[in-house]
Parts: sequence; C-alpha cells; structure tokens
Amino acid sequence: MVIATALYRGSHLVAGSSVLAQHQRDRLFAWLALGTAITLTALIWLMAARRRRLVPWAVGLDVLVTGCLLPFGAYAWGGARAQESIAWVMLLGGSASAMAAVAFGVRLLVLTVALLSATHLAGYLLVEADAAVTGAHLNALVFSAIVSWVLTWYLC
Repeated sequence: MVIATALYRGSHLVAGSSVLAQHQRDRLFAWLALGTAITLTALIWLMAARRRRLVPWAVGLDVLVTGCLLPFGAYAWGGARAQESIAWVMLLGGSASAMAAVAFGVRLLVLTVALLSATHLAGYLLVEADAAVTGAHLNALVFSAIVSWVLTWYLC
C-alpha cells in the first residue's frame, strides 16, 4: 500500500505541475505550494522506504499542510478564485486521505477525513464552485480513504 499511495500522490503532483505550467506559471504562491507538497511527499516516502511503512506523524503533517492549509493559501495568496484554479491543490487531499487510511487507526482516520472534507468544502465554497464539482470531489476524497483502508485491511 505504500507503493500504491506513492503512485496516487505522484499522479496528483504531475497533474498539479501540468496545470501550473499551462495556466498559472506566473503565480509564485502556486509554485511554492507545489514545492511544499513535493517536499512533504519526499519526506513521507523517504521515511517509508527506511521503515517499510508510512510514518503516522509525517502523514499527519502532510494532511494538515497539503490537505488543509494549501487550499486556503491558494485562495488567499495564489489567486485561485475559480474552481478550475483551485482544483489542482484540492486534488492533493485525495492522496492525503489515502495515505491517512494506511497510516492511521480507524478513529483518527475518521477525524482526518472529516477535517479534510470540511476544509475542502470550505475551499470550494470560497470559489463558488458548482455543487456537482464539490460533491464529486468530496466523494472522491472520502472513497480514496475507504478504498485504501479496505485494501490495507485485506492485505494485512
């Protein structure tokens, strides 16, 4: 599951890089946010490679910074005022919830998914995103955690 969540996060970082290169190349905060997400991801995977499992405190830091703070930063300082411009950073929440499902116990996972869901709902409300976009995103965020948890449980 460590490899699966690494690939999942990697796909989100590639998507974010593509969006920034095409549509937000002049937004300094967007690049700083992407660099922060890449740095936290590298920390998580280097620690996981050494310990052969995801380290809960590192995943928790990623959830708080990448999943909860970066969306608000993208809005406040990154010029993300539309659902299209904030979506790339919101996407990272899905991989954060998947990693949390592998690293955390059930109670902490439920709290994490609730926190991510509340944060992402607020982020999409700030940019006045369509209800369908918001609902689909929240569904993906929750089910990323559920599928990762079920697969982890099954493999263990």
